[in-house]
Amino acid sequence: MPFGWIGDGRIDNIPTLRSLLRPYPEDEMEAYEVSTFVNSPRNNTPECIAPVGETPKAQIEALPLIPRKPSKGFLEKVKKIQEEKRT
Repeated sequence: MPFGWIGDGRIDNIPTLRSLLRPYPEDEMEAYEVSTFVNSPRNNTPECIAPVGETPKAQIEALPLIPRKPSKGFLEKVKKIQEEKRT
C-alpha cells in the first residue's frame, strides 16, 4: 500500500500529514483520579470517568451486574484440575 492512503482517499501532501503528527495541546487536557469502578469491563457507564468522590456509592451499587457465562475452554480446564486433584 503506498504511503499516504487514509480511508478511501489518498493524502500524499507531506506537510499536511506532518501537521497531524503533533502532540495534543497540554492545556486542553485534564488528568484526575477515577475510582476502581472502571476496572471491570461490566461497568460501561459514565461513572467510569467520574472523578473520585463524585459518584455516590449507592449509585454504583445500584448498577446491574451482568453475569458472564464461562467459556467451554475454561470449564474444561476446571474439570481437568479437579480430576488431577482426585488422583
